[in-house]
Amino acid sequence: MNAGTRILVAIAGGFTLWALVFTVVYAGHATGCETGWGLTPGPGGIAPLRIVLVLLPVTGFALTLAGLWLLRRGAGLAPRLATTAQLLTGAAAVATVYNFAVVGILPLCV
Repeated sequence: MNAGTRILVAIAGGFTLWALVFTVVYAGHATGCETGWGLTPGPGGIAPLRIVLVLLPVTGFALTLAGLWLLRRGAGLAPRLATTAQLLTGAAAVATVYNFAVVGILPLCV
């Protein structure tokens, strides 16, 4: 991976992952409600759609934290770029929690 690509991935990776999770969660919600996944009880009385909609953001949050862990020593970037990448990835982690915290408690298909 060349330096330009590494910089782009380091700086934009966190929010790109957030946008991907956002899109997949809301597309999955619409599809799941349309197909009836939100109405049928699954394991433990929890709808399969709820399980999927909770696991997707948790996975995205874990991947964002993994990216933050990889950036802990700068990832071979200049100090200012490394700090910027760390701050942006941290902000993406906070945005993931903020945006998807209510997925587990709001009604599914209304």
